[in-house]
Amino acid sequence: MNTDHIRYQQDPAAITTFLNSDEAVIVHADTKLSYALNATGIAIWNLLSQGHGINELTNGICTEFDVDREQARDGVIHFIEELLSFRLIVPLRQEEM
Repeated sequence: MNTDHIRYQQDPAAITTFLNSDEAVIVHADTKLSYALNATGIAIWNLLSQGHGINELTNGICTEFDVDREQARDGVIHFIEELLSFRLIVPLRQEEM
């Protein structure tokens, strides 16, 4: 499935607590599911507050961390899939883009 055109945003019910610059926890207020973030996860999470898609998220990770683009893209896709499964992010509707 090609997800390049899909943009994502943080679910409004996702509450983020930053423990320090390298650790954070997200709790979904409705489901009570939680998800721990490391520094890379925090970087992606912050980019998601701006409604970015896979390509923009990958570019951001490549810029912030010295990482191979293919490796960054694979990691971003995996992370997005996990956040979706925890209902912490939602795809933007076409009219919101």
